[in-house]
Amino acid sequence: MFRYLPTIVGVRLFANTVWYRSKAKLKDALAHQDSHTPTGSHQPYWTPLEILEMIISHLTYDVRTLKACAATCFVWYNVATPHLHHTLTLRQWAADTSRTYLNPLESLHKLELLPFVKQVQFERGIFGTPWVSPAIFDSESIQYFGALENLQDLAIAGLDFSKFSVGTGKYFGHFSPTLRSVALIGPRGTRRELLDFFMLFPKLDDVKISHYHTWAGAHEVFDTPLIPIRGGLRGRLSLKNFGDEELLKDMIVAFGGMRFTYMDLHDVLGMQLLLEACADTLEKVQIHPGGTFQHCKRALDPGSIFSTPELTLFVSIPPTVRLLV
Repeated sequence: MFRYLPTIVGVRLFANTVWYRSKAKLKDALAHQDSHTPTGSHQPYWTPLEILEMIISHLTYDVRTLKACAATCFVWYNVATPHLHHTLTLRQWAADTSRTYLNPLESLHKLELLPFVKQVQFERGIFGTPWVSPAIFDSESIQYFGALENLQDLAIAGLDFSKFSVGTGKYFGHFSPTLRSVALIGPRGTRRELLDFFMLFPKLDDVKISHYHTWAGAHEVFDTPLIPIRGGLRGRLSLKNFGDEELLKDMIVAFGGMRFTYMDLHDVLGMQLLLEACADTLEKVQIHPGGTFQHCKRALDPGSIFSTPELTLFVSIPPTVRLLV
């Protein structure tokens, strides 16, 4: 953050300079609108658009400065707007599940800003229960939700698949052409329900799952066989407090294998399965074992798949764990 401070200060000063200079020119023009005396031949200076885009891209997380840039002039507005509306966060405001929580979509739709949204986050329910359900998708909201045509990143906390009696495809399937990253925090559902959700997005690269353990139907037999989809799962995998190795096996089958280049594993059951499945593509692995280190001892064995010099391995060992090599 500090290394961008000079850039942020410079942009603020530049925005203020342009703003007050424009006001002065407008005042001068109004004062001489009836005069035929030329005011001079000075040509306005324009910052190249490519340079302007590079500068404003460093202000992604500085909303106040982005708003100032958007208010400077039309050109700056066009450059700053995609950064201002890149992320849409939806929250639960009351215990009433019938209330519409997707109201921000309506205002963004009226201003024609929905195409700029590339990341949607459903925050955790404030009352400790999952609130993302079909009840929040009324006819208008689902229409606005479907207008997010460039969405690339979807994060949902506390998604309860059992509430979606007709499946999640009706509500999230239209993101299939563009979605590249999915994060599920504390999902509730069977292995097949999670698998069907991930398979909605054949171009999925990044996956994050936290606080998921074997749910009801742990030994379920699928009624219909899996039809593998080729491609996907080529980016980053992040698992935290994950306890369903069978789901990982099913994902390998469903996507025709895994090709992750980066893994961040916090107390994961099935770690060795993942490491072997991605042995040819992995470039970096971070391992944070839980109460026992037995399930990842083999990962540190010099004779294992991690003896290749191209792979960077980081292991975070809790103080209570004694490592024997």
